[in-house]
Amino acid sequence: MVAPVANFSLYPPEVVLAISDERDLWHQRGLSAERDGYRRGHAEGYAVGYTAGTEAAMRYIKRINGLLVDSVKLEAARWGPKGRAGFGQPRPGDYPGSAA
Repeated sequence: MVAPVANFSLYPPEVVLAISDERDLWHQRGLSAERDGYRRGHAEGYAVGYTAGTEAAMRYIKRINGLLVDSVKLEAARWGPKGRAGFGQPRPGDYPGSAA
């Protein structure tokens, strides 16, 4: 069913202008409320997103730091205190060999 359309030509111009002004006022109020809500939501959403992003970045940095520390420990355990370059060099406590 189609809603009936108001025929404003039946009303005097003052009434039509008053209705138009009232509709404009309600439209402005609605837009103002929408802008305020958008700004509030944007500010809150930005704050939440910024906090979540910062926390995620910190978790990532901690994970990378943990992997680097694990890698350094692994290299030291694998190659010794001098690293790969000193792997074949004598270490403290090694057998010095026989005096020939």
